[in-house]
Amino acid sequence: MSAAEADRATVTMAFVIDEEGVPVNVQVEKASDEKWARDVTAALREWKFTPARKDGVPVSVPCTMDFARGDRAP
Repeated sequence: MSAAEADRATVTMAFVIDEEGVPVNVQVEKASDEKWARDVTAALREWKFTPARKDGVPVSVPCTMDFARGDRAP
């Protein structure tokens, strides 16, 4: 395995964006690198989103995001 291949990783995160735009209930759904999954989790907890709205009122919404590290080219 080359160094570039060793640096590749993917993480799928599931969480809820609450009424204030804060990610809560952050969970790793799957990860190819557990350390990087912890790093992504820590970074995601610091993010702030614009809250979703329904009829002009902020609401919480579920979210799933995929993160990839490294060169994706073969």
